[in-house]
Amino acid sequence: MKIKYDYLQGSSRNHTDFFLTKTMSPYVKTSFVIVFLFIFNLNGKAQVPSTCFEIESVLVDACGTPEGANEMVRFVVGPSNLNVANLNVNWPNNSFKNICQNGSTASKVATLNNSIVGCGLLLEPSGGVLPAGKKVILLTSTDFDVTANSFANLNDTLYVIFQCAGNTAGHFANYSSSGLRTLTISFSSPASCFDMVTYDRSELINSSGVNTAGDGARVDFDWSGNATYNNNGCEAPIEVKSVDINETGFTICPGDTIDLSATVVGNFISTSWNGGNGTYSSISNNNTTYYSNSADNVDFYIYYEGQTTCSDPIKDSVLIQIGGNTSSVSISSSSTELCNGDSILLTANGSGNYVWSTGSVSNTIYVSQAGTYSVTSSSSCGSSSDDIVITDAPTINLNLTASETEICDGNTATLTASGAPNYTWFNGNTGTSETVNTSGNYYVIGYNSCYTDSQSVTISLLTEPVLSISSSDPTHELCAGETIMLTANGSDNYLWNTSDTASTISVSSAGTYTVSSSNNCFTVNESLILTNGVLPVAIITGDTILCQNEITTLTISGGDGFVWSDGGTSNTHSFSTSAQGYAIATNGCGSDTAYYQVADHSVTASFSSNYFYGMETPASVNFNNTSINGLTFNWTFGNGTTSAGINPTSIYTETGEYEVVLTASNIYCSDSYETTLLFESTNTVYVPNVFTPNNDGTNDFFMIKGENITALECKIFNRWGEEINSWEGLDGYWDGTYNNERVPDGTYFYISKVSWNNLETQTLTGHITLLK
Repeated sequence: MKIKYDYLQGSSRNHTDFFLTKTMSPYVKTSFVIVFLFIFNLNGKAQVPSTCFEIESVLVDACGTPEGANEMVRFVVGPSNLNVANLNVNWPNNSFKNICQNGSTASKVATLNNSIVGCGLLLEPSGGVLPAGKKVILLTSTDFDVTANSFANLNDTLYVIFQCAGNTAGHFANYSSSGLRTLTISFSSPASCFDMVTYDRSELINSSGVNTAGDGARVDFDWSGNATYNNNGCEAPIEVKSVDINETGFTICPGDTIDLSATVVGNFISTSWNGGNGTYSSISNNNTTYYSNSADNVDFYIYYEGQTTCSDPIKDSVLIQIGGNTSSVSISSSSTELCNGDSILLTANGSGNYVWSTGSVSNTIYVSQAGTYSVTSSSSCGSSSDDIVITDAPTINLNLTASETEICDGNTATLTASGAPNYTWFNGNTGTSETVNTSGNYYVIGYNSCYTDSQSVTISLLTEPVLSISSSDPTHELCAGETIMLTANGSDNYLWNTSDTASTISVSSAGTYTVSSSNNCFTVNESLILTNGVLPVAIITGDTILCQNEITTLTISGGDGFVWSDGGTSNTHSFSTSAQGYAIATNGCGSDTAYYQVADHSVTASFSSNYFYGMETPASVNFNNTSINGLTFNWTFGNGTTSAGINPTSIYTETGEYEVVLTASNIYCSDSYETTLLFESTNTVYVPNVFTPNNDGTNDFFMIKGENITALECKIFNRWGEEINSWEGLDGYWDGTYNNERVPDGTYFYISKVSWNNLETQTLTGHITLLK
């Protein structure tokens, strides 16, 4: 039920009476209306209500969570501007929380505009003013979820306003088996400006049209208050616009007149008919008459377009076909040659009424005899005709010949077909001849529209024989008293230089043996059978002496195959330890044996001494030679002296590092051993007990120095135990300051940790006197 008290400034009623009406129904609005009437064109143009505003749609069951923040109401403003500051809403549930417009709402509107794929646009009112004639979406919370209910298909400009935050429980009631809900919206200015709509919860539908709960359930109201229950899923309650031409098509002659009508859904800025070369009784009314002229001599479309705020109109079209002219008929046929006992389908293409030369009035006929057939098409636009000649298809007598059936490798044979109008060869080519250069069975198919025949021919390719001779002895060596079998391969006929014609012959003497083979194109020869074989002579070469960690390789020659005494069959053998044995060389005529002996003469150099780490100079070092298998020795002591003795002595007078090297040798091998001796001075440390930091260049810093020091840490304390300076490293010092200020004269204390070359450490403590 929609109850409404408002002023109407326009109506479709065709009089100007001042009247008061009231209608009561569950599905229409009841109104007490003071009406000022004037004629209003409702032919698809954008409409503005004569009342101050009209509620058009309520999204009752919104998508998103919480649902209450995503409900919506759409209304259209009447002939005068309205201001949201004057707005009040009496919701079916819960109270009105006023309108908010801020940075958050601006951000949400921008996000929604970015999601629109149509040409629509959402605007927030400037200064709260809702312009006359504009549609408005009222969102029930500034906490509205921009992704919950889509504005993607918007093709209009809508103003959007937000109720302030806090609506989570919702203002509307979703589907139930019973219960009416009423929404009232009012503006305090102008006076008596309000609208009220009522919906029945039991009439709400889901997206399948069933009366049950479902996201997207909405109620749309016309301005007379009639309620329509819809569900477009998770979509905002935006208006869908459409234009549909009611007629499905026409067939006319130039100069004919046709009546057209269209159904328009939604409000458009303007509507217009267009298309064709004729004229319209009205280009903007939903109903019009089209007057064609002589220029309409080919098929064309008529369009009805509704212009929205977008640049592209919404439109529909209807096809107008021209009934006929002097060239509108033609005959088509799959063939013009008639096969014996067969028939051909002839089809008339064009428009109008057909009459064939056979008397048939159908658009198709079957013919079974040769002859000329014609058809005439006539209509109110004129007539035309066409004819076709059908002939009996000739029979075929296919013949295939070859220029030669045997061809030499590299030559070609020409195949020629005759006796048919069309040919398809083995390789898909067409034409009367083909050239081939390989062996095979080749065919051609001859055909016309009715008959088919095929012929084939076999071509043999003669290639050059590929002769080879194999021997029962792969060495091709003929030992004394031996017989070898020679076999020719690669052909089917042979002639040896021994006059034999078999593929295999037996020979017992050295020499060159030749076999030949021929066909109609080629003659080829191949030669091999043979040298006199000799007994093998085994010879082993290579270094038989091993030194420290050395590997030696021996090589045997003098035969075709080899076997070592430990089972190896390569012509080489490697050794890393002493060994002795033999190797056998073999060929087709016999074998021979050679012997080897590998000896290990490795030397290991080593020594010890009475040296100890940190030994002070001068020092006399005695060396004890512990080398193995050495006969001669060469010592270098790193101090400029050498020795050839077995257990020498060397004297070191200065500190430092000395590299001692011993080379031990015999007549075959040598080895070296080396070590480093380090001689140092005594570990010492120097700590002053007074310093004078007066910048005179003398004794200005407290530093700790010494011999053999590798690392040093130091901390300085005053008499109260307060740390006033510290450093790490051999170059550290104290300049007599604390926090960049000079400390007073007096006694200070230090704790220092010293590390020596020999890895020992020592902690030093004491006092230092500072004087300026």
